[in-house]
Amino acid sequence: RIITAASLSLAQPFLGDKEGNNGEDSVIIIDASASMLAESAGYTRFERTVTEVSNYVDELFNAEKRVSIIVASESAYYLVQQADAASVAEVKNALTSLLDVNAPVYTLGNPDIDGAMKLAEEVTAYTVNSEVVLYTDSKYIDAGKVRVVDVTDVLDYNVAILDVRATL
Repeated sequence: RIITAASLSLAQPFLGDKEGNNGEDSVIIIDASASMLAESAGYTRFERTVTEVSNYVDELFNAEKRVSIIVASESAYYLVQQADAASVAEVKNALTSLLDVNAPVYTLGNPDIDGAMKLAEEVTAYTVNSEVVLYTDSKYIDAGKVRVVDVTDVLDYNVAILDVRATL
């Protein structure tokens, strides 16, 4: 029994669900770092990202895939978890809520990308043909199996203070 359980665990078998879903989940991670507030043409990277994600969600629902959206802020959290096309209105409302200026979701520190990846693993561990897509302005040398969408624009205005010194 132990050997069988260990074999099944290592094989990571696909466990279908009662509705007959084919196991095609898409996990979208949104970088909510302060650098995503860089602006060009009147829109921030974050605003453009939310619009792009909203359009991509439409494509995924048309392809009958389930969608999870994770926000990588100070700590990662699910905005939406394994929603299907029947939940399109709720997903769109959740995305729109990210743009509420009275309740900003971004972090002034580093976004919790590692935590977001762990949450993504929870969703994709027992599904086939799943994808993880990260919308970010950061560059990654090796993103592994994660598709990285660069949301920067050549017109982005991004200024950083790198050194502050007082003189006497």
